[in-house]
Amino acid sequence: MSIELNYFTIQSIVWTSLIGWGGYSYYQKKKEKKEFIDWKDNSRKKDLQDLLSKRKVRTINTKMSSKKFWVLIENSLNESNNDYKVQLDLLRKTFCSLTVNELLLFDNYLNKCRQDICSRDFINACQVIMGNTITKSLDILLSWIICKGHKYYSKSLSDIQHISQLDILSAEEVSLFDVLSDVYFYKTGELISEPNTNPCNQAKVLLNT
Repeated sequence: MSIELNYFTIQSIVWTSLIGWGGYSYYQKKKEKKEFIDWKDNSRKKDLQDLLSKRKVRTINTKMSSKKFWVLIENSLNESNNDYKVQLDLLRKTFCSLTVNELLLFDNYLNKCRQDICSRDFINACQVIMGNTITKSLDILLSWIICKGHKYYSKSLSDIQHISQLDILSAEEVSLFDVLSDVYFYKTGELISEPNTNPCNQAKVLLNT
């Protein structure tokens, strides 16, 4: 009886120790994981700060030809069967095949589109459709309009009200600007150079006056 008691006592001690160690390991790993996540976040912030401090102001003002720009857009539109997410993936592959200089030419044309469409009506439409007028939403809405093709974009220039809220529900929180910037960073290890002005910011100032 004494031996049996000792056996179960020892067994209990062993299991208690194992459970205790397991609990300690769990919380230790949890603490280490949190520390690792914090370290990773801080590293990302530092890397981003370094990239932003080295970001160049664009000196190339030449634009991609209108014909080439819209051929790239409409080829991706046709291949995607009018699926915005698929279209952005196709455009990402297209951007990877372009040179760094061609990416800047494409981006310059994108900024021309921004300049042409940004107005009180566009800002108001963004407020109704996207629920806000932050730059990210303006870019998503503009990207979505451009991805619909040249005719749709041209119609939006003359009458932005033809876009309904239901039309935009399929849009992801990604824009042409995001995809282009990602590919540029992949190719160069740098943030895409900053345009001289952002027309949408100018339009927002105009809206508040």
